[in-house]
Amino acid sequence: MLRLCLLSLALACAVYAESTVAPGDDTTGPVTTAEPPVTEFSLAIKHLKSTTDSIVFKWDAAVPEWMKVKRYSISAAIKNSDSDAVMTYPDLPAYEDYFEADDLVKDAEWDVCITSTVTNGTAANAEVVQFKQCFDSFTIPYIRPDSVYALIIVIAVLTALVLAGVIQWKCAVMKQEKEAAAAAAAEEENEDKKDN
Repeated sequence: MLRLCLLSLALACAVYAESTVAPGDDTTGPVTTAEPPVTEFSLAIKHLKSTTDSIVFKWDAAVPEWMKVKRYSISAAIKNSDSDAVMTYPDLPAYEDYFEADDLVKDAEWDVCITSTVTNGTAANAEVVQFKQCFDSFTIPYIRPDSVYALIIVIAVLTALVLAGVIQWKCAVMKQEKEAAAAAAAEEENEDKKDN
């Protein structure tokens, strides 16, 4: 009953505190939450994950009112490479904002590009333009050095535990052998005393 009274009192205080207005508080002012209009096309690209043969990323397109995205084209090229080999992927529709570039070479730095094909202007005089934006990324090796270090530490700890167990077992066996030898010697001595 006491808990219920205290809970009711706390609730009443909270309602009173929310409904009161301190002198000088302006509660009638306009509240504006609208963001300023977008005036130029841009992509905000975010790298999500890298594996041995793929790079996963997403993007957020800021598109002005008078432009419309038609499609996205993705390409990837190894940085500082002598070859002109570039991985290209099928075009993506305008509503896509996530992609996994796969079939890449392991343990390499990549220059990944998104080319946005956009119509610029009204339907009557719209021109098709392209915006290309690239970002640096990477694929990881099959065996990373930090994984090797962790594996060596785990193997060392397991080896130390096994060695400690073997040493304790050997000590227990030696102790039992000494106790058995001492017991046998004591029994032989008792038999000698009985014989005398």
